[in-house]
Amino acid sequence: MQAYENKMQSKIEESQDEIWARIEEKLVSYDQRMITIRNEFDIVAVNRFIAQKANKDSVQSNFQNHEFKISTLDKNIVAIAQDFETFQTAINKMHSVVIELQEVNKDVIVGKRNLNCLSCGIKDG
Repeated sequence: MQAYENKMQSKIEESQDEIWARIEEKLVSYDQRMITIRNEFDIVAVNRFIAQKANKDSVQSNFQNHEFKISTLDKNIVAIAQDFETFQTAINKMHSVVIELQEVNKDVIVGKRNLNCLSCGIKDG
């Protein structure tokens, strides 16, 4: 009986060693497959490409925003220039009217309080 138990024990140990060898082979195989998958799927490169794409979209959005602001400012500057031209035209018109009124008032001989004699120019009052 002892011989039978020793024989069974050795068979069990051989089976266990064989199972462990197969497990180790499978683990090595899985490790190799994982390395291959990692090499094919470089997560750092994928993250870098995603970041670059996001930055390009962000830059494009900011560029369009700034372009809109610049065009708005350009329109505002043109409108301000037109307002200054209109203002200058109004000032010139007012100046010409004031000069015209001064010319008309030069011809007035009699003022409100001064009543001068038209022939000698002496005050009557």
